[in-house]
Parts: sequence; structure tokens; C-alpha cells
Amino acid sequence: MGADCKDSQVLADREGEIWGTTERESRVQLSVDIVSEGMSEECASRTGGSKFPKPNQDYPGYVIFPFQGTTQDPEIKKAQKGVIFNLHLACPEEVRRDAETALWAFCNFGGLGARTRRGCGALFCKDFAPSDRSELGKAIQKYRRNDTPEHPWPELFTALHIKDNGNSNAISAWKQSIQTLQTFRQGNDIGRNPGEDPKRPGRSRWPEPETIRKITGSRDLKHQRMAAVPDDGFPRADFGLPIIFQFQSNTDPKVSQLLPYFPEKRADEKEGNRMASPLILRPLLFKDGKAASMILFLRTPPLEAVILQPSRGDENVFYRMDIVDKRFASYNKSPLGIPENGTLPRSAKGSVIEGFLSFAKENGFEEVNQ
Repeated sequence: MGADCKDSQVLADREGEIWGTTERESRVQLSVDIVSEGMSEECASRTGGSKFPKPNQDYPGYVIFPFQGTTQDPEIKKAQKGVIFNLHLACPEEVRRDAETALWAFCNFGGLGARTRRGCGALFCKDFAPSDRSELGKAIQKYRRNDTPEHPWPELFTALHIKDNGNSNAISAWKQSIQTLQTFRQGNDIGRNPGEDPKRPGRSRWPEPETIRKITGSRDLKHQRMAAVPDDGFPRADFGLPIIFQFQSNTDPKVSQLLPYFPEKRADEKEGNRMASPLILRPLLFKDGKAASMILFLRTPPLEAVILQPSRGDENVFYRMDIVDKRFASYNKSPLGIPENGTLPRSAKGSVIEGFLSFAKENGFEEVNQ
């Protein structure tokens, strides 16, 4: 198992020993039988002559926006629903635990296709599904190790939170997880100020917009400096990268993106294109078919630095270090600060992950005991 490996080379060697490499045959034999190919349908549609496609009912726009089409790329992508397949696996007894652990995590926390960490392509296997919340906690104890140090790769380390409404609608459970994140990041009176126009959101309460304005020296005069909000940090980088920032005004900064930066790597590897989110949000189905909303936090190496890079043009690249800081929780109406009906900050140290998990608890999610 990955938790038993002392470094990435040992991990790679162990993976190759079990699952094979270009030079070594896999010790695990897999085959798939397709029972049903399901149905294909578009994720969004244009209604009433609108130029902008709107997500269809079963597709949360906060997740599927890369596939719903734009004016520049009008094609609306399709999703495959209701696929049923049998997966057959054979392996020697000495690697059975490793293979079984991988399958258990894949079925309960993984998925097929794109955007799996946001619940797309979620899987259900009755053989690996827990009967209830208690059995889920016991399964996590069975399949993970607590007595190992942190590693430079993602590990199954809770917090694992679920919200069980006692229904069998996986789509509703999925949308509830996604809505919780969307509200925390962008919700009215949480991540943003209330707008003067109900159809237009107010200004963000997060530090990133003010930070980008300060770095670039660009600012719409209608958007005066929000004195309470720090202008030297990117806390939401810990949700995963890249993040695209697009301001509404032409006199505000141009479109830019936030990318990971790895100071410890070789010069040609320091600038990354992507950092997968440590959060998995998806529906979790129990053996009886009832669905719960799930938020899983993977233990990952801390993000040390980010780069702010314009998406267009030949402007300079800006490099910053501030991602977790107690200042991000101490200003008035900070999303990481004290909630309206609370007494303690959501994250006193200014961590967006810790703050989000606290917000999830405020909204009915409960941590799974292990």
C-alpha cells in the first residue's frame, strides 16, 4: 500500500510490481463486460434564443461549465449516463489487499471521465458500498494506515464528511455537495457582498481580487480599495489550480490565471500547469441505494507558492507565497472568520480547506467517526 512506502521511488517501484510498467507485466488481470452503454445527452441547452447555453437540470453549472459551450466554442459536450459494467479482476493472494484497497477507494471516492473530483462519472458497486455511516468509518480504518508520516503524494486521510438526507436521489446528493462549495466561495453574504442588482453579484470578500489589482496596478475607479480585505494573498489556491480570474470592467485587470509553483523542483519543472484539488465532492451510495452528499479531504503536500500569469499578452509573470495566513481570517466579514451565529473563526490559521470544512458542518455535514 502507498502509505507503507518511504519515498516516491519506492512507491513507483511498488506500483510497477503490482500493476505493471512498460517493461514489466501486471500481476493483476482485468477484464470488463459492458452490461449497458447507458444514454448520451447534452449537459446544457440554449433556450429562448439565448447565446449562452444554460446547464440542464441534472448538471450543476459550477462543475460542468467547461463542457456547456461558449460563444467562442459553441459545441455543447455530451455526458454518458447510466453505464453498467462488470469488472473482473484476478491476482495472486500476496497482492490481493493492494488491489482490493484500490478498488474500494475507486468505487466509493473515484469516477470515470473528466472532473471526477467534483463528482462527474461517480461509481457505485454494491459489493464495496458501506451499509451505513458506521460501516464506512470502519472501512476507512481497515484500508488506511494512521502510523505513517506524511508523504509527497495524496493520501486517504480524513476529514470525511457526509450529509445523509435518507433519499435515493444521487443527483440531488451530488448537487448538494457542489452547492455547499459554491456558496462558500461565491455565495451572497458569504464569499461576496450582496449586490445592488439582484441579478448581479456584489464584490468578492476574498483577498485575490484586491491582490491582483495591487500586483497589476489596474483598478476600475468604481471599485475602490476594500480596506479590510488583505491584498497580498491567494488562499483559494488550496482548492486546486489553475484558477481563472476574469474581472467585469475593462479598466480592471485583464484575464489572468493562477498556477502552482514548486520551489524545490528543477528550474524547468518549477512552474506547473495544474494542481489537483484535495477535495472530492460527490454522491456516496449505501448498499440499499440511498444516497448521501460527501466531502472528502485528501492529505496532500502543502502548496508553497503560486504564479499569477496573464492568459493573454506578453506581460510579466508575478510570483507570490501567501496562501495560508491568520490574517485571512481576522478581517471583517472574512469567509474564514467568525460566522454570523458563531463565536470562533471557521479557520483561525487562515486555511481555506479548514474553513470550508467548518462551513460544511454549519450546513448539516457530519464528520464520519473512525
